[in-house]
Order: sequence, then structure tokens, then C-alpha cells
Amino acid sequence: MLAKMLSDFKKNIIETWDGYYHYDKHSPLHTDAGVPFTIELKRKWFGKMEGTVQDDFTKGGMKEKGKIIGKMNDHAISFIKRMPKFSAYDELGNSIKLDIPHPLLHYKGSYNSLQKKYEGAWRMDPMIFRKDNRHYKSPGSLGIWEMTRRDTSQV
Repeated sequence: MLAKMLSDFKKNIIETWDGYYHYDKHSPLHTDAGVPFTIELKRKWFGKMEGTVQDDFTKGGMKEKGKIIGKMNDHAISFIKRMPKFSAYDELGNSIKLDIPHPLLHYKGSYNSLQKKYEGAWRMDPMIFRKDNRHYKSPGSLGIWEMTRRDTSQV
């Protein structure tokens, strides 16, 4: 087992995970289908991992590629998703894009060994920002998520 782990680290194996996230049912952004995403990650020593994430912007996700950094093992996962551009909605539901980093998105979950997927909850803390001499408050968001490794034979 240890020999395989060492071999995998030396090979710089990139794992690809497909998943989706949902906004809380009380959010105006909630959809039953959720927003699909793809994560490419590299596991590091001591359970650490890092990689990139790409939302499906045609289904309500953010267009730009983001970065993730966190920890994972056979039982649990937690990571921060950093998106390069801030996306929000005003009080009328109009999309607002700002050329500042998006607030951090915190993901936490556990591994479901029967379904071979990680699943859990995510949250974004509230934020105040300014655009066109107006102050806006992003109330924060939360929801659920899940992801499955493309090649599940190695999990």
C-alpha cells in the first residue's frame, strides 16, 4: 500500500472528479438540476490536495476556472474554492460581475463508500462590495454538493 502511494506521488497523478452543487432551497438561485462542475486535483503528502475547478457556466456556474486547496482522505474532504471574478445578483435578480476575486467558498463533506462519491455542504460568507458608487451586500449562500471520480477503479 505505501509503495503504491509513493509511486503515485512520484507520477504526479491528476485525479478528475465530476460533480454538481445546489443552492439552498430558499435561495433564488436554487434549481433542481444543480450546477455541474469538474475538479482536477493532485494529492499531496499528509492528506493535502490542490487543483482547479471549472463550473458549467451554461447551467448557472461561474465562467472562469478557479483553484481549490484543502485536505482529503478515504473518509472526509474539506477544501476552499477560489474563483477569480466575483459574481452576484442585485435585489432585482440582475447579474453583477466585478473584477475582484469572488468570496471564498468553503466545501466540507464525507465519502460515501456505497455510492463511491464525496458529498457534503458548502457555504459562502456574506460580503459588502461597491459598484457604480453604490454599496451592495451579498448575503452569503449555502447548499449541498457531491462529486464522483471519473476513474472509480482507483478509489
